[in-house]
Amino acid sequence: MKNTNVVEDMEEIAAEAQLTNELPDTTPFTFEYPLDDGAPELGGGSDDDPLVIGITSTFLLKAAAWDPGTFVFHMDATFKLVTCAYPVIVCGISDAARQFHPMAFFITSQKTVVQYAHALRSMMDIYKVVVGRPFQVRYCMGDAEDAQINGVEQALAAPCASAPSKPELHYLMCFFHVVENMKKRVSSLSNNAKYLVYRQIYDMHYARDATEFATIQERADALWRAVPELRRFADYFQQTWIRSCFCKWQCLWSPTGFAETNNPVEVQQSE
Repeated sequence: MKNTNVVEDMEEIAAEAQLTNELPDTTPFTFEYPLDDGAPELGGGSDDDPLVIGITSTFLLKAAAWDPGTFVFHMDATFKLVTCAYPVIVCGISDAARQFHPMAFFITSQKTVVQYAHALRSMMDIYKVVVGRPFQVRYCMGDAEDAQINGVEQALAAPCASAPSKPELHYLMCFFHVVENMKKRVSSLSNNAKYLVYRQIYDMHYARDATEFATIQERADALWRAVPELRRFADYFQQTWIRSCFCKWQCLWSPTGFAETNNPVEVQQSE
């Protein structure tokens, strides 16, 4: 917001960038805040009065008007896009050509389930205003963050007035995020133990169906538990990546031809 973190200044900027019928499709506008006689009222940024402001354009929203079975929805929070230390939630979709199409950006004061759910609901509301139909998601890719997945379930999976009937939602784990977590867990282990971990994880990731995955997973668990230094890792892996809500990081869960090993939002942040 023009390099300012003063709420009053941000309210003035938001007031000058609201959606109107005359606004060109490619001109960004702000949304997702209450109005007082047409003037934006942003939160103060505290836990009790959080700040959330969305930025998008008519062009970005219309470009995402696809059938829910033909794209993967991505959401991630980053501190790399602003200079005032506020997290930015980036939302967008990827297609079968593995191209990322941003939909909306949210400047928030915290990363909690309230902010995630509120941002997603407001994006769905503005999408329906612009496109004329509900935004529906079948595949959502994100990180192993409780606030994020709870926000997704509250906003994208639960029926609402604008979309009483929604397709079954699959929360896909970014495999890059899975591997990064593995690196931290095995950093102090021997090279042979690291090889055994990575070999089995990649075999599981590329399993062709649920039956093959179960076979590989059982084999991996037995191999790891046969090595004393990997027994604690085997317990962690079972609890975090097999028996939790973050268990869908295998190719078999993603639509054929789509990006599976990396979250396009993270790629965009690193460039």
